[in-house]
Amino acid sequence: PPRSTLFPYTTLFRSQQAFQCNSPATINYLHAYRTLGDIYQIGERGARFDGPLFDLPGGEVKAAIGGTYESDNVVAFTANNAGSPAGTPLSTIYDSEPYNVWAEFAQLDIPIFGDNLNLPFMRKFDLEGSFRHDAYHGTLAGSTSNPKVAFTWLVNELAGATIRGSWGTSFR
Repeated sequence: PPRSTLFPYTTLFRSQQAFQCNSPATINYLHAYRTLGDIYQIGERGARFDGPLFDLPGGEVKAAIGGTYESDNVVAFTANNAGSPAGTPLSTIYDSEPYNVWAEFAQLDIPIFGDNLNLPFMRKFDLEGSFRHDAYHGTLAGSTSNPKVAFTWLVNELAGATIRGSWGTSFR
């Protein structure tokens, strides 16, 4: 029987000698169930505690500590019963590769001097120290630790002269 080039599995013209137009394999192919999909799940949890610790002559010493946990999960599934006899159960494949990140951080703000010190070019001076650690689990396993030190020096509040500086490491 002649076959179409657009539909290679289908006989478009009925043969006078054949009882069926198409073979059982062609019928199974046409009636097959196929699917492909992904489910992406994100979960994030975290806690932070911050506030004043004690007073210095320059002001309140403040601190913050905390942590976060993030979970990324992709579930890919496919089902295909093409080429199987009718009534054959679908074969579904679940592929899950979780990716998790734990992070902890701490920060300390220390006012060295403030309004209590009445000297020229020394209105206010603050120091900041912080630290962050991230640990990755899954396809990008590893960890990174990143400190930072910074200062803010208010030279003259009337003129708005402020000097800032910082040093730290970071990542992308």
